[in-house]
Order: sequence, then C-alpha cells, then structure tokens
Amino acid sequence: MKLKNPLAKQLLVGILLTSSLLTLMITSAILWMDYKRDLSVIDQGFQQIEKSHLPSVTNALWAEDEKQLELLLQGISELPNVSSVTIWQDNANLLPLIKRKPNTLKVNLGQLITDLIALNTIWAN
Repeated sequence: MKLKNPLAKQLLVGILLTSSLLTLMITSAILWMDYKRDLSVIDQGFQQIEKSHLPSVTNALWAEDEKQLELLLQGISELPNVSSVTIWQDNANLLPLIKRKPNTLKVNLGQLITDLIALNTIWAN
C-alpha cells in the first residue's frame, strides 16, 4: 500500500506514535501500581510478624526456652516471603533456623533477623 497523499502519511504516523506512547504510559502505570501493591503486602506481612510474633519470641528468649524459640522461628519461617529466621546476640548466631532460598534480602527487626525473598521474585510469579 503506497500513500501518495503526504497528509495521510503524516496522520498515519501521528496516530501510530500517539497510540504507542499511550500504550507505553498505561502499561508503565499498571506495572508501577502492581509493584507498589506487592511491596505493601510484603511490608504488612513483616509488620504482622513484628506485632504478633516478636512478643512471643522475646518472652521465650527471656525464659531461655529453646524449644519454644525453635517452634516460634519455625512458624515465622513458614510465612510467605520469609526464607530464614535467625536470632543474633552480640554478633554471634544464637539460634538459626536455616531454610534459605535464593535471592534473599536481610531485614533487621531488632535482634530478630529475617531473610526476605528478593523483590525480583515478585515479577517471577
């Protein structure tokens, strides 16, 4: 198809460029909203860990109840986006619960350190 009219050619190019730009902008906005939502879900999960599990872990540490600590850490490690949980004391690994997954990120919640699955795994799902 050969366009002999220069106005028709300019109009066609303008429409194609405009629609491509709009598509790119809309897709970018949707991806950004999904990314922010996924970050918010992960953050809420760790706030939940801090509110619901941290007091129990603290009590078990004060009571020096290792069995209870292991059960609590096992429960925390089974939560979504948690790959491992470790309790540290004076730069010494006090009680590790090894369940490492690749692409993890460490987050310090006081003396309770959890490894997060890296954010690039959000896009893999």
